[in-house]
Amino acid sequence: MKKIFSTILMLQLLTIPSMIYAQNCVLTVSVTGFEEIEGKVSIGLFSGPENFPRKSNNRLGAVLDLKDSTVVYTFSELKSGEYAIAIYHDENGNGELDRNFLGMPSEDYVFSNYATGSFGPPSFENAKFYLKDSLEIKLDLNQ
Repeated sequence: MKKIFSTILMLQLLTIPSMIYAQNCVLTVSVTGFEEIEGKVSIGLFSGPENFPRKSNNRLGAVLDLKDSTVVYTFSELKSGEYAIAIYHDENGNGELDRNFLGMPSEDYVFSNYATGSFGPPSFENAKFYLKDSLEIKLDLNQ
């Protein structure tokens, strides 16, 4: 009986690493459609609707120098679940999405699912997608 219990315990312990690693999802984001190859690209990954799409604690992000017509960034070790992406081309590299005198963005931007909003950014619900294992999302700023 003791030997059977030890065997069962050992088998359960061997499955723990696979359960842990099953949560290590990978998301690769590719962005194209830049009018000018200059400045920076800000990629924000949000795990919930709180503060979407603003910079916050609810966001993972990357700011990359734009050196080519395509930008690729990979987020790793993510948990499976719902996410949304917000991207903008910071052409002048000032660290913010510039706006015109009416408050409308004057720099290019895009959201996952090509979600749009009425008189403002889209909701998290419209931009969300489900991440399980690995996923590649391709977004074009001109679409």
